[in-house]
Amino acid sequence: MVRVMVNGLPGKMATEVANLVARSTGMTLHDFSFTGGYIEQRSVLVRGFPFAGVLLLKPDDREQ
Repeated sequence: MVRVMVNGLPGKMATEVANLVARSTGMTLHDFSFTGGYIEQRSVLVRGFPFAGVLLLKPDDREQ
């Protein structure tokens, strides 16, 4: 099983890629994503992802 981290959520392209990864059989989606500092959301729901959502990490939070 390949674990994939999709950065750039909640952007349109990143969201589409995350949806495809979450529904695939050979890959699993990582539960966090690096995003821009201007994004106000804290998480994103992804279709087919079994958890509550993907946590969005802003530049200041990435060291955690």
